Amino acid sequence: SYIRKQLTETSNRKKIFEAMIKRLDIRRKESAFSPLAEQKVLKLKPEVLSLIRENRETGDKVYVLVNVSDAIQNIELPEMEGKDLISGQAVSGAVELKPWECAWVKSNR
Repeated sequence: SYIRKQLTETSNRKKIFEAMIKRLDIRRKESAFSPLAEQKVLKLKPEVLSLIRENRETGDKVYVLVNVSDAIQNIELPEMEGKDLISGQAVSGAVELKPWECAWVKSNR
């Protein structure tokens, strides 16, 4: 079928699908994304949707940062130390987000 072909060949649809599956897998594994976890909105800048997801039972905390603009955005939060669950990169107090990029930083504190 057309859809099956789009998902098996190299295409934008395949890249988007694989990125969505990766994020769903991350969300499934991280207790901070539980529906029972707390969520706090951070008002850092209008171009970046920012929040903290925290599961008090497990102590897991994830900083969710989404650049909703067409420009690079730099976010500095000294307490944000850990690993970006999407890129796998270490984070130490600051993140640079490309246009429309997001980061899910799992705190190691």
